[in-house]
Amino acid sequence: MKPSLQWPPSRNTVPATIVLALCCLSGAAPAAPVVATYNVAHRFEFPAAPAAVNPGQVWRGAWGYSGRTGARTAQPPCNDPDSYGPASEPIAPNMNGFQLAASFCPNDAGGLADSSVTLNNFGLGTRISGRIDATGLAFADLTNPGNTFSIGSAQSRSALVIQSGIQNRAGRIEWGSIWRGEVSGSAVAIAGTPPRVNIFDPIDFSLFDIDTGELLLQDRLLDIQAAVRGTGGFDGSIAWDADAGQFVVNAHDADFSIVMESAFGLSRGSLFLEIRGGLVTRSDDTGLFDGLLPSLGTLGSFSLPLGSITVDYDLGDLDRFGQRNLDLEFGFSGGGEAFAQRISEPWTLPLLALAMLGAIARPARRQGDESAPRAG
Repeated sequence: MKPSLQWPPSRNTVPATIVLALCCLSGAAPAAPVVATYNVAHRFEFPAAPAAVNPGQVWRGAWGYSGRTGARTAQPPCNDPDSYGPASEPIAPNMNGFQLAASFCPNDAGGLADSSVTLNNFGLGTRISGRIDATGLAFADLTNPGNTFSIGSAQSRSALVIQSGIQNRAGRIEWGSIWRGEVSGSAVAIAGTPPRVNIFDPIDFSLFDIDTGELLLQDRLLDIQAAVRGTGGFDGSIAWDADAGQFVVNAHDADFSIVMESAFGLSRGSLFLEIRGGLVTRSDDTGLFDGLLPSLGTLGSFSLPLGSITVDYDLGDLDRFGQRNLDLEFGFSGGGEAFAQRISEPWTLPLLALAMLGAIARPARRQGDESAPRAG
């Protein structure tokens, strides 16, 4: 594992920091890559027990996916983008789908993104269940001679659109999130844009007129978002494992929110967590999540009990739309984005080294001045 530079430096690390800075005058870059990663997985069952399944239920729909990666370096000159989608494939029993994008500039930058889906066996009158995944990694380094900047990026999305007819105008969705976002090497990314990871995780529904294609009703039943950033040179991570029933964060700069406020939801609540400067600066929780979050001023390193989310909904009497041929569509989606950058600033480190040398020498001079005899 490559060593990383502690930032800001403690009193005990000042000499090592100066040696590192002076080393860079010869053209050697600190050996610490900047890395941002995410892994977003969602396990679902629809309709979830104990909700009944219509014996004549027929499932239709599609798996949608998109992904994009990028890698750029100054030396050697390199720009390597890659992508897949946006595209979709019809769902099928025991379906397994996978898409991948990869970008690479030798040694110093890269991005990797993928989307996948796994559907269990389903048929007439059965439940439909499975898992969707989106994963991404971005890194940036400065190991190539003469390289002054590197950028790596990754974005991916995996989504299921399930058309169920109006038999499921009321029901239950079991949504189990297993995801993690992490940034590292932030200490050497102060000169550029801090590394960051964003995660998103919504459940939507739409009601259509099949004959005309008219959208009659649409809303978001669940909206989950998370972010972690390497602001100020501090690394961080944020993770939720619904199967283990635990949410864990260890970050200097992060956000997390859950919103279940749809007028068609039978259980409602919201959660808003904000961490800035290593402390909790926003802590709002209502309804289902009331009392879950820590108080303001809590250190940004803690865990919470948080399992899978059950979404109960009821769209009401659809006769209000008249004698129409209706279809109900549910969207289950998840994805993320990662960004990493390193920029070399050749004048910054020498000035930093001189400033630190001055800071060390100043107390010694002051002590010498105070011990000198005074005139008069």
